[in-house]
Amino acid sequence: MSQADLLVLARQGNVEAIATLMSRKLAPVQVMVEAQLEDSCLLLQLVAHGPLPSQETLVNFVRRGMDILKVQTITSVQASAWKAGALQPAWVEYLSLTEGAPRDKQAPQDKQAQATAPQGQAFGVNLASRPPPHL
Repeated sequence: MSQADLLVLARQGNVEAIATLMSRKLAPVQVMVEAQLEDSCLLLQLVAHGPLPSQETLVNFVRRGMDILKVQTITSVQASAWKAGALQPAWVEYLSLTEGAPRDKQAPQDKQAQATAPQGQAFGVNLASRPPPHL
């Protein structure tokens, strides 16, 4: 599926498209993303098959991407970071995507996670240069 098709689906709230876009962008740091929707909360599992990028880097990546996508049906995100094969997450963070709501709540950060995720546009897509999708 093309990047443009994935972007249209992601903007419509398709969690598989969101996870695929995120996984593609995080592939250089060996992080795969699994996603599901529970009511209006997007549950993301970020699974590192190498060094786990920092919590701050991954949370900023998720927030930037979701702020740009502006999916109307998703009002919050629960992001959890896992080392591949781990029985529990290194950390979990809750993000509110609605204005006026309390900002992020977080669990303790894994102090050993010092690698950084790639910088650039959210999910590797420059949304500003794309025309709005024709539905």
